[in-house]
Amino acid sequence: MYQYHHNPEYGLLSIRHFDDFVGAESTTACITVIRLLSENDRLSLKYMVIDFRKVRSATLVNTDRALHSILYKKMLPTSADLLISRLYDQENPVTPTLLERLDRTEDITQQTIEMSNKKGNFFNEQELLIYLNLPKHIKIFDDAFDWQAPSIDKALPTA
Repeated sequence: MYQYHHNPEYGLLSIRHFDDFVGAESTTACITVIRLLSENDRLSLKYMVIDFRKVRSATLVNTDRALHSILYKKMLPTSADLLISRLYDQENPVTPTLLERLDRTEDITQQTIEMSNKKGNFFNEQELLIYLNLPKHIKIFDDAFDWQAPSIDKALPTA
């Protein structure tokens, strides 16, 4: 499951995954959330941070590269300078599986959205803020935010 929070002041989109990680969930989440943003908000994005720290289970099933390719074709245009970063919990026993999933889809992801998966992995929120050059007082994943839980059905065109 996942939720998102958009902070237009910093051009920041935060997506957090939790509980069971299924299928191409992070790809689906990115596409769904980006499609729900207004065109102005979408093109103003500078940072997308995806938090995997609360994922409790994941498998290597459904890491299909073709699925990633098909889904990314449904992604609406964003800023060419959009930085995508991921946050993991080093102590979480699911993290190695999540990183293996990322490795299995890295080449197709690079082809479809022209970014490197490797350099965007972090295990510490403060290091991530420094890397993104964001103020240290920002709480990217504050539970007090109004987190949204969209479904892809709401984001994709019906025709």
